[in-house]
Amino acid sequence: MKRLNKDDAIYIISQMFALIGEPFDRSKLEYDDEWYLNYSWTEEQQEEFKEWLISHLRANFKHTKALAISNAGWFIFMYGFTIRKD
Repeated sequence: MKRLNKDDAIYIISQMFALIGEPFDRSKLEYDDEWYLNYSWTEEQQEEFKEWLISHLRANFKHTKALAISNAGWFIFMYGFTIRKD
């Protein structure tokens, strides 16, 4: 099983920014430990990202469905944007 490395994490985070229509700037991650608190998304966007991430983990890292769901949940818990009501 392939392990997630820094480049993989940056790709995943860039997909988060693309989903909310924000440009991705890697320096946002490097110079701000709480960068993810500066952005928000809707519950629907979060769910869309979670489904994408589960699929991405299963296809590229050979995760089982249960492991991909668990890891996607943890990733969003740790780095997900705040939820906004639209």
